[in-house]
Amino acid sequence: MTASQLRHLPSRPHCCGNWRTLVVFSGVLAIGCGRGEAGGETTSMPLYVSPAEYDFSSTPGLLPRLVASPHAYFRFINREFTQEVCQRYVYLGEHLPAVNLHGDAHLEQYAVTDSGRGLTDFDDSATGPAVVDLIRLGTSIFIAAEANGWTDQRDMFLRVFYDGVGAGVTDPERRPPPPVIVSRIRAGFSTDKLSLLAGMDSLMDPEAVDSTRLEAGFDVYREAMFAQFPDLPETFFDGKRGGRLSAGVGSALDEKYLVRVEGPTDAQEDDLFLEIKEVRDLSGVQCLDRRAGDVFKILTGQSRIAYQPYQYTGYIFLNPRRARESELGSDFWDGRTYWVHAWMDNYAELSVDTSFATPAELTEVLYDIGVQLGRGHPKDIALPYEFQLRRALTEWLEDHAAELGQAVEQMYEETMAAWRRFAHEAEGG
Repeated sequence: MTASQLRHLPSRPHCCGNWRTLVVFSGVLAIGCGRGEAGGETTSMPLYVSPAEYDFSSTPGLLPRLVASPHAYFRFINREFTQEVCQRYVYLGEHLPAVNLHGDAHLEQYAVTDSGRGLTDFDDSATGPAVVDLIRLGTSIFIAAEANGWTDQRDMFLRVFYDGVGAGVTDPERRPPPPVIVSRIRAGFSTDKLSLLAGMDSLMDPEAVDSTRLEAGFDVYREAMFAQFPDLPETFFDGKRGGRLSAGVGSALDEKYLVRVEGPTDAQEDDLFLEIKEVRDLSGVQCLDRRAGDVFKILTGQSRIAYQPYQYTGYIFLNPRRARESELGSDFWDGRTYWVHAWMDNYAELSVDTSFATPAELTEVLYDIGVQLGRGHPKDIALPYEFQLRRALTEWLEDHAAELGQAVEQMYEETMAAWRRFAHEAEGG
């Protein structure tokens, strides 16, 4: 796919039921949604969010990071980004069924652990059109290419990613060799388990949590885990300490907790950390199938897409009747649902700014991510006709690669323009 091909493809972006209006902001092409007003039509930037709309006081390092990095801003606006993709590009796959979506696919979701690698963090998993993951990951590629001074190779990067998707769709058993970057990262991992556990301990804030509420919720999860894994020691999920977790970028303002539990024995070295995360309400994003509180879209998404699904994955929720019968109150945990999974001892996410030494290292990772999504998107969605779905997806990718490339370029340009405006406003402009 060449830059010339991208420029001359027809476009069918939609918003508010009308064709979009082209505007220029900070020297970058931005496509805004035309909204009629008295006296004429104005334009807006759908990927722009105002820093004044958020309380960053609980995560003081987040705002400077968003100002400094367009990719961090891109991570922060996933909901707005996905909604735009839904409005404008869902027509590209209008004849295909919904697939398993990661929901927030980007390069910095690629993690390396002691025993695995690949896309992680499935908070926004849903079912929906494949374009959601393909355009989002593609936009992340373009931002990474600029960050590393490789903009002349970004079309090649995108082609490699889509080649990986096609390979994974065609062969659901395909699994490429680990990229070189994986070995380099693992070489820096610690083998001092007590030091690793101490580092995880330092991430939690016990003072910022209602311990009684946390314990009640964790009891619900623990009961379900013992029902699923009856051979575990009775003390396996005994909590040692817990606290509020403030980490991440897109999830930095979400409600999250860490709980340290006993593990297989009473030795400290095999203690386990479990993360509890609020299930976001994505019901307003028009092309996603995930109802408010639908934790099972997350659980099945990570199990179908991840190379290595999380251990001890479960959830915290009681319907009002069970909550009353348990004397925990009908508004148990504010009526919201949370999902839980185990942490790995060593865990490192990639950075678009610092992880890649050469373009070749980036291409290896992109192909790996593509295969992972290609394998996972159709998995178990259309049984017993998965073969036919994979065949249809293969043909669709071949037919629409150029249009997907154009969509990526448009969303990249708009993301950069929105980030510049956000940074300008945050710095008092």
